[in-house]
Amino acid sequence: MKFGRPDTGFMRWRWKPDGCDLPIFDPNEFLEMVRGKSM
Repeated sequence: MKFGRPDTGFMRWRWKPDGCDLPIFDPNEFLEMVRGKSM
């Protein structure tokens, strides 16, 4: 990155709240859920 941090290790971090397992995001499932709905 031109003006950012010199290391890139932080770019693969994921936010995860304590004591909560978030499901993996499935784009196909999301698109099926919102099909036909207006956003």
